[in-house]
Amino acid sequence: MPTNRLVVKGQIATYAQILFDAAFNAGGQDGVLEVRGQAAEVVSAIRENAELKSVLADSAYTPEQHASVIKSVFADANLALVEVLGVMAERRETALLPHVRDAYEGLIASKLKVCVVSVTTAVALDDRLREVIKRKAESGLGMNVVLDERIDESILGGIVMSANGERIDASVQTKVDNVREALKRV
Repeated sequence: MPTNRLVVKGQIATYAQILFDAAFNAGGQDGVLEVRGQAAEVVSAIRENAELKSVLADSAYTPEQHASVIKSVFADANLALVEVLGVMAERRETALLPHVRDAYEGLIASKLKVCVVSVTTAVALDDRLREVIKRKAESGLGMNVVLDERIDESILGGIVMSANGERIDASVQTKVDNVREALKRV
């Protein structure tokens, strides 16, 4: 029997709300942001690990076995996240996890009035530059900003920022690639 999209949207919203409430009650804004980062890692881990993905899709495993696998693989994650993942695994709904993560992002913005801006640089930001980036982002977005900083030496220099599905790539590597493509067309 086909699943009603509204029912699925409701399930996604419920998972995200339960996860948000549990993370907030346990650790406030810091707890919510910790779960945000871990949820992104879990989504990537499931997407990139063919064996784990196969086990979670295999109907030969019982719901309890699915939950047990998830809980053991992600045992070091935030307890609220592990519990929600366990329920999703028991119900064979781990495929909804990327959507739950997106809904969770929406709750961060609507309930905490915070936007998480991912900032990737070739070297660590110093306090002055961190504050400049944060102020500019807050001004442009019209809300409080929390920076999610990452270091990626492959960009050579510059900065890559993303928030709310928008991406600004001012990295040296991208500029070099653009020049290379322009020269190929000449």
